[in-house]
Amino acid sequence: MDINQAEVCPGTTGLLFDDTPQLTTACVRPFAWAILLYRGATRPSEVAANAGLVCSPEDLKVANWEDAEEDEYRTWAEVCAEEALGDMLAAGLCRYNEEEDLWVLTAGANKQNVPTVIGAVTSLNAQMPRHLLAEISQ
Repeated sequence: MDINQAEVCPGTTGLLFDDTPQLTTACVRPFAWAILLYRGATRPSEVAANAGLVCSPEDLKVANWEDAEEDEYRTWAEVCAEEALGDMLAAGLCRYNEEEDLWVLTAGANKQNVPTVIGAVTSLNAQMPRHLLAEISQ
């Protein structure tokens, strides 16, 4: 890898990776979990900002993907973050707080999400958010 290639793709490591792979929802999901377990709530922009530390610069350019609309204002990282949080919302893991524009981790009806959250905590070697512990104890 020469200096020009390194400047175009700063996340690469020479011989090990020739191209940084394009970001996907699955790649972004751990970043969403990390924030949700730390703070209990997040916004897609925060998830995209965290994923932006390791993704390709191409994923951080506005409307820089094949199916982008002409008036698109988001980056691919933001699209992936919104999809990841949307999947969590659809699964009932999060609820959306419209006043604060936050996706909030929740235990769910009858604490149905507790096994999933415990699985995420265990796999990331993290800790449960305090608000979720309080919700579970009630």
